[in-house]
Amino acid sequence: MTSTGGSILDGNAAPLNIQAGTGATLTAGGVIGLLAAPIDVNVGGLVNVNAAGSVFNPPAPAIGTSINMAGVDADNTLHFPLTVTGQIFWNGVLLWPLAPPVPGGGGAAAAAAAIAALAVLQQGVPACRQPLGASGLAIDPGNSLCPAAAPTPSESETE
Repeated sequence: MTSTGGSILDGNAAPLNIQAGTGATLTAGGVIGLLAAPIDVNVGGLVNVNAAGSVFNPPAPAIGTSINMAGVDADNTLHFPLTVTGQIFWNGVLLWPLAPPVPGGGGAAAAAAAIAALAVLQQGVPACRQPLGASGLAIDPGNSLCPAAAPTPSESETE
């Protein structure tokens, strides 16, 4: 379905707008669906979409919505080029643009902080109680991870 100069909108009260046994491709010079009225589909293949316009929905963010669709397809997502200028929703989930990175670095910085914290915690634990860092492991009858010191003979044993 193609609308070169306009939009593809849900203009009826029916619960389903597009049904296809195979895939579907929707291309619009404007938008595909609105936040208040997504295009509802039941498609047996992939759904490919592209829209050149966007509609601003106050008090939404400054970026408008280009595509809003709902329904069922073969892989439970939409396929679109990264040139779509506005937000893309599928079943109420924002697919594009992706969420911004976590403030403060996240990723590598968080992993480095976790490793440093683990090292500090391990300094307070005897090396023999860190089996993953040990080159060998001995378990004595008391189920201790550290080998017990050799028992000293009692007075009764030395007599």
